[in-house]
Amino acid sequence: MPKPAVHHLHITAGAPVEYLIKLTYRDYVYYNDRVGLFKVSKLGIKEEGYQSTVALRKHWGRAEDFDAYLREKILLSRKEGCC
Repeated sequence: MPKPAVHHLHITAGAPVEYLIKLTYRDYVYYNDRVGLFKVSKLGIKEEGYQSTVALRKHWGRAEDFDAYLREKILLSRKEGCC
């Protein structure tokens, strides 16, 4: 008999990097640099360390610089493995 399994997909492995960067232009996407995680909520994220990616992009000054930073972080998370 087959054993039950929980199948899952890591978003950084299942979507093109440029698509993920495009999503960070939404005002309901938050990023925590300390733990390297994104969270999405139209109600806002009140957890410590999470900041709006829109606000972070403004803080960086040039959107291209922030995009390059996120691109590198996303690509590194792919190399670190999963599960």
